[in-house]
Amino acid sequence: MTADHPRFDEVLARLDAGDVERLRELLAEEPGLVRARVTSDVSPYDGYFHRATLLHHVAGNSVRGDIPDAIVEVVRVVLAAGADPNTGCGGGPSQLNTGGGTTLGLVTSGAQAHMRGHTEALMDVLIEFGATLDPDGGMFGTLYHTVEHQGQREVARMLHARGVCGPTFRSQRGWNN
Repeated sequence: MTADHPRFDEVLARLDAGDVERLRELLAEEPGLVRARVTSDVSPYDGYFHRATLLHHVAGNSVRGDIPDAIVEVVRVVLAAGADPNTGCGGGPSQLNTGGGTTLGLVTSGAQAHMRGHTEALMDVLIEFGATLDPDGGMFGTLYHTVEHQGQREVARMLHARGVCGPTFRSQRGWNN
């Protein structure tokens, strides 16, 4: 993969393996890794995952394989090393209207975290480190509109429990909580 940091592939491999200790060491040795971005336009980096940072990869998007069991601790390590939970990705050449997607958006709209039962814990860690709960951006507008479009009732309830309101969402789907 092409990235704007020579050790990006190495640190991404540690993230994917759930190797928390080595990930922590690499980020301490190379603090700039938390701001490094993939520079490739090759799939899956040509659309909503365009210019992804290390933190964006924790959601398991885009069909990159299973996320590790230790993903919640991995996220804590990456955030504690200085990653910005509100940094956006997307808007690549195959999906120009997808710019601005955050890690919280990727986690709540993606299947990997949900299938592994990590969505709620990942949401809480990202919010703890300052993730904006209902950012604008992306193909469907707000984060709430994205889960509305995808019909993710459980995730919508998680967002609602954290103070995200979407009257359009609730009225269109008939969900009151």
